[in-house]
Amino acid sequence: MDLYNKYRGRTFASLYVTSDFIPVAQEIIDRPIGKREDTGPTLPHCMIFHSSFPGLGKTTCGRIIASELNPDLSDDEREAIFTGRDSILVEEINGANFRKIDDARNLDEKVRELGSSMFGYR
Repeated sequence: MDLYNKYRGRTFASLYVTSDFIPVAQEIIDRPIGKREDTGPTLPHCMIFHSSFPGLGKTTCGRIIASELNPDLSDDEREAIFTGRDSILVEEINGANFRKIDDARNLDEKVRELGSSMFGYR
């Protein structure tokens, strides 16, 4: 296993704070999904982590969010998220490899399939 996956943080509390997002991340995850005027802010339907600098925790934050939003995952599914193995919940993309219209269409199709599947993933 790669060292960066072996020692990747598994919770927001275990991360070194590199941005304003990390201290409030757990609060964001605990919000309800959807629009509810009476309950205040809700979980965003999409998050994009961007920086021109490597090693700030963008990938780790995304993986922690996928894990935290799905508490019923098996240990193997959770480990797949954190070690970068194929997982139905995490799709890592970057601008260098995903630049074509077909790439965006394929990603959109995967999201639609996941949303209409029989699984209760968030």
